[in-house]
Amino acid sequence: MKTKSLITGALALVIGAGVVCAPANAKVQDPNAIEGKKAGKVDGQFKEKMQKFREEQKQKGEAFREQMKKENADFKQSIKDKTPAEKIAALITQCEKNYTAKKQFRLDQFTQRIEFTRSLLTEKGAPAEKQTQILARMEAAKEKAVAHFDQQHKENIEFLNSLANDKNLDDKQLKEKMKAHREQQKAENKQFKDQMKTERKAAKAQFHGKNKTDKGPQAETQGNG
Repeated sequence: MKTKSLITGALALVIGAGVVCAPANAKVQDPNAIEGKKAGKVDGQFKEKMQKFREEQKQKGEAFREQMKKENADFKQSIKDKTPAEKIAALITQCEKNYTAKKQFRLDQFTQRIEFTRSLLTEKGAPAEKQTQILARMEAAKEKAVAHFDQQHKENIEFLNSLANDKNLDDKQLKEKMKAHREQQKAENKQFKDQMKTERKAAKAQFHGKNKTDKGPQAETQGNG
């Protein structure tokens, strides 16, 4: 009973779509944001391109999740007749495999987002300095997210190993430990997400403030071009 609960809970914890989130915490840059316009007021041609790109990434994400779902279902079936020790070992290996696949997929999507943003900024006629600042901000956010979720994945594997090595856990204690670990990482993810959101807002405010100070009325004139 304990082993069955461990396998089920661990699959939900690490293989499922709950705790391990995207390492690339960056959005498609609104090309008008660099010129001091309100986000959302995008020229028709750029708005259409952004919507199309976002929809393409959404569809790729859905296809990837379906593929992972099928692979995980096949995995659960494949360990059905294994011993408890073999199941746990196989589970940890599968967790490593899945996280590697998720991480690579999301990094690929980030690369596509940053290249798309660069092309929009260039097409919009953004100065090279502004392009560099915006793209560097996206890259920095991605690196922070990668580090955050790599650390959480490491903690997940260590946690699973600790459960496997604890021979005194009963079923109730096991469920409590699993729940506590999930809640802890959920709280950490929320805190990280809020922190990144605050940093993005601060960076944008600083950027636009400096732009207005340096160029004064020219910023508004350029925004209408």
